[in-house]
Amino acid sequence: MSRGSGRPKGPAAGAILTGMIVGEAKKGVVVELGSSELILPRTRFGAAADRIAEAGYGEPVTVEVVDAAGGAGGRALDRVGIDRSIRQPRPITGTLRRMGSGFVLEPADGAEPFAVFVLDRLDPDALAGTERHWLVGAPYRNLRFIEPGA
Repeated sequence: MSRGSGRPKGPAAGAILTGMIVGEAKKGVVVELGSSELILPRTRFGAAADRIAEAGYGEPVTVEVVDAAGGAGGRALDRVGIDRSIRQPRPITGTLRRMGSGFVLEPADGAEPFAVFVLDRLDPDALAGTERHWLVGAPYRNLRFIEPGA
């Protein structure tokens, strides 16, 4: 915990962030999120277990920051809820647009744009502005996770 504030250092619980794999640990992989490094335990890899296990140093991975078990005020990482959201994605053609600090997907069929989070991309801005096919997951924490489609 940081001195004086009574709050743990690093990202807040509930944050969904894309970090970089910077090492392996006995029980998982070490993920760098800004100036913090946290372990994503193998038990919390979710459906992306094979991909994460094969990923090397510097590979991006999207994670959810959660309160650590035991109530000690620490932080932990999880991927299970994210992967449940994208387990049976729906293909949608649309354009990714920046909106504030996040993104929205504008479907090509004229449907209402909705908030999205691009999975496992450190620089999703490179995908913005061009109409393409997307794989869109079910809503999770007021977002839909998307991946570029084939």
